[in-house]
Amino acid sequence: MFKNLSINFLKGKRFNLSFLLLFFSLISFAQQKITVSGTVTSDSDSTLSNASVKVKGSSSGTTTNANGIFSIQVNKGATLIFSIVGYEDQQMRVDKDGTIETIRLVSKNLTLGEVVVIGYGSQSKRSLASATSRVVVADLKTAVINTVDQALQGRASGVQVVQTSGEPGASTVVRIRGNNSLSGSNEPLYVIDGFPMPPYREASANFYGSYAQNGLYGINPNDIESIEVLKDASATAIYGSRGANGVVLITTKAGKKGEGKIEIVNKTSIGRVAKPIAMMNSKQYAEIVNELYTLRGEPIPFGNIDTIQTNTDWFKESSRQSFRQDVSLSASGGGQKTSYYISGNYLKDKGLLLNSDNTRGSLRVNVNSDVNEWYTIKGQLSFVRQNSNRAITASHGWP
Repeated sequence: MFKNLSINFLKGKRFNLSFLLLFFSLISFAQQKITVSGTVTSDSDSTLSNASVKVKGSSSGTTTNANGIFSIQVNKGATLIFSIVGYEDQQMRVDKDGTIETIRLVSKNLTLGEVVVIGYGSQSKRSLASATSRVVVADLKTAVINTVDQALQGRASGVQVVQTSGEPGASTVVRIRGNNSLSGSNEPLYVIDGFPMPPYREASANFYGSYAQNGLYGINPNDIESIEVLKDASATAIYGSRGANGVVLITTKAGKKGEGKIEIVNKTSIGRVAKPIAMMNSKQYAEIVNELYTLRGEPIPFGNIDTIQTNTDWFKESSRQSFRQDVSLSASGGGQKTSYYISGNYLKDKGLLLNSDNTRGSLRVNVNSDVNEWYTIKGQLSFVRQNSNRAITASHGWP
């Protein structure tokens, strides 16, 4: 009896299993096939050819043609995966037949395939054998810097950057892999858009002598597209002896093809002395001086110190709260053959000491025009006006 029951139970399982298989097969046949088409472009609105379009969870797919257009037949509710080398993958669920909106892929940051600017042109970072460092320019938008060389501080390996003083517009000392000369200059060579900058010299302004000021102060850091630091002989060979201390290649921004873009950057900051110098009042000063003269055995200069009423905090009188405002406005864009980049900058930097400030106004225009496939015209115009006021801090000056 028990044997017959087990046989009936097994027969029941087989019947249920066959029923389920039939049910799922009917559902699969009932799924609707739809045709989906569209265009795949980059984040700069240029079409991407040979981009992969695959159905998620399936081996079926297609690629885009030379115009970035694709067409594929999928099940309703399927998910398409769009991918191409150098861009982030993107997924989209399709629920209806017809043409979908444009698929825009965002370019990804590639480290090995990154193009690095060197003295002889540009080269892929994968095949680069010389010692170079690249500064991430995206970090400069939030950094409080006045000059290009300040952007190298802490952002490039093997590069030491020290500011000579805290006054606005002060020069900086840049050393690439240490000092190379005991008597000559150790400053690196700066090359801006392919043009080497001559060594900066400032003439004496008064009988106190010349003041060292930053020669790169006229370049707006917001106009920089890339910064490359060439450190070894193979990378700097094209510049000869001038590149013995290293070379800093600076490339300014240029317009890109596509819709016009307007960008406004405003950086405002204030500062104060974290720990002001504690000054003595007149009575305390008189007590110290009288004690000094007593130790020397000389008559004290201050008789009745209780009558002294003058109290002046010279540090407080000669200092103030610093204020810095950096405003940049840029417009860029272009068509199929011509692109433009126009920017203006205004910087007002008031130092902690009275009568110490630095004001800069700059205008830059970069225009590129492709006449044909082998001839390109590039025009660059830069105008800078700077006014510096420095406080006398030497011992022979006024307090």
